[in-house]
Amino acid sequence: MKKTVGESTLNKWWRITVLAIWGNKCPFTGNINTSEIEAHHIIKRNRTFLKWDWRNGFPVSISTDPRFLIKGMTAHQYVATLEGIDRLRLLIGSDIWDYLYRNESIKIKDFLVKNGLSRNEFKKMKLIELKQKYKEVR
Repeated sequence: MKKTVGESTLNKWWRITVLAIWGNKCPFTGNINTSEIEAHHIIKRNRTFLKWDWRNGFPVSISTDPRFLIKGMTAHQYVATLEGIDRLRLLIGSDIWDYLYRNESIKIKDFLVKNGLSRNEFKKMKLIELKQKYKEVR
C-alpha cells in the first residue's frame, strides 16, 4: 500500500462501495445507470470522521423523476426534503441512522489524539474498511 492515502482514492472507494451496497441502483427511482447515480452523504461530508464511512452514503439518481414532490426534481434533491429524509431513514434502518447521528459530532482531531493515530493512518484505516465492505457485498 502507498505511504499516503489520497482523498481521491478514498472518494472513489467510498462511492463504489456505497453503490455496491445498494445493488448499483438508486433505491428511490430504480435507476441502474451508474453514470446518473451519485453517492450522497447522509451526514455532510465536512464531518471528516464520517466522510468515508460506508454507512454514511446512499445512492441517488441525478436524473429527474416525475414521482417526486416537485416536477423535475431529482432523487438527490428529493432526499433533502422532509419526506425524502423520512423515506431515507426507513430505507437505511434505525441502526445505521442512530450510528450516524451518534457519531456526527465527533471531531477528527479529538478522535486522532484519543486513538493515537495520524491523519494518514486514519485514511488508511478507512480505505481498508471500504475495501473489506466492498468485498463483502460484491
